[in-house]
Amino acid sequence: MPHARRVAQFIREHCYQIPGLRCLFGDFVAAFVAWLPAAERDDWGKADVGAALDAIGIPRGIGAGGQVTLGNIDLRSARPVYRLHGRRLLKERL
Repeated sequence: MPHARRVAQFIREHCYQIPGLRCLFGDFVAAFVAWLPAAERDDWGKADVGAALDAIGIPRGIGAGGQVTLGNIDLRSARPVYRLHGRRLLKERL
């Protein structure tokens, strides 16, 4: 599926994939579409992005306030990532 390859490329280049992270689906779609070349943007809607995410195994669910969230993924520009190392919380070097 060509759409899945395009979404997978965006995730490799612009997202963290760490268990426990969450990203709002709408934020992901907006960042993904902004990343696309202008000529391709009209070919993508939320349903297309959702189908591509399903094809590559990114889980979706309903978060607080009824918003759709993506599991185990977040946009790199969103915030720094921290992990628990023993009893200390350390900023991740990605």
